[in-house]
Amino acid sequence: MKKGFILRLISNSLAIIVVAHIVDGIEIQDIWSVFIAGFFLGVVNAVIRPIILFFTLPFTVVTFGFFILIVNGAMLYITSWLVNGFEIKSFWAAFIGSILISIFSSFFNYLIGDKGGIDVIHFNTGRTTHNRTSNENKNKIIEADYEVIDEEKKQK
Repeated sequence: MKKGFILRLISNSLAIIVVAHIVDGIEIQDIWSVFIAGFFLGVVNAVIRPIILFFTLPFTVVTFGFFILIVNGAMLYITSWLVNGFEIKSFWAAFIGSILISIFSSFFNYLIGDKGGIDVIHFNTGRTTHNRTSNENKNKIIEADYEVIDEEKKQK
């Protein structure tokens, strides 16, 4: 198994744990249920979601994309049917949970990076250093000095 797949599974599982603590109506029994739910959520989103999005495209266009949120809630609800120990009490809990899981997963996946490496952001006094450790950008450091930026703004 690739490192990126495992890291994304862990990030989706972390998102499910966080959302289960925030949203009433989403319950998890144990840590294994969370990992299984994270795996099945990925499978459902990769296999079933594109088919449903294709057939519901007219609704998505008419609602200016809002219907995709309904589809995402349905995918989370389907995942709860497939996994014992991961329970969603209502569709509205699935709807809100899917939005929050998307937000948290996006954040965690941003930290993982495109190639499956963990991106590290260091904050120092007066200077921000981004150290991207993904395979493509390994050891590349981008430094931004706020004083230089302020001087450039004054010149304009």
